[in-house]
Amino acid sequence: MTILQLIAATEAVADTTKKAVIEQKLDMLSHMSAQDLISMLIKDIVNFGLRILIALVLLAVGRWIIRWIRRAMRNMMTRREVDPSLRGFLSSMVNITLTLFLIIIIIGILGIDTTAFIAVFASGDYWDLFFDMNERVYKRFAEVGLNIPFPQLDVHLKDETRPEEPKRTE
Repeated sequence: MTILQLIAATEAVADTTKKAVIEQKLDMLSHMSAQDLISMLIKDIVNFGLRILIALVLLAVGRWIIRWIRRAMRNMMTRREVDPSLRGFLSSMVNITLTLFLIIIIIGILGIDTTAFIAVFASGDYWDLFFDMNERVYKRFAEVGLNIPFPQLDVHLKDETRPEEPKRTE
């Protein structure tokens, strides 16, 4: 087991069997010599560095492919004389969707579990989750006395049925 996996395992919410496994691995690490720990650390750093390099290359290639797909789609819609506002909307939607997939793939390459990301986006309840989380944070802050200032706009309505009062000149 690598150090990164061990850290991820300790941060995860684990049941009793996982806790026992984590304790075993921590015990194993505590009995390793300094030379073994250093070599394991160097191996993990090199491994993670290669993952970052692969992720950066994939990001560059992925963005290039997304731009190519978006340009091809825009050209096709222009030739078919699709409404310009619909062209912009569809082009943006394709760009955002493909970029989201690219980011999820890159996060997976870096070794982060993407199941939760995929579940949130696939469920279609993103905004429900977003507003529910904001409400929970707001209520918890209120419990401890923290106040979040929100932008406020005062609107003054003018009654059109009433005649205006004449302006005073002095």
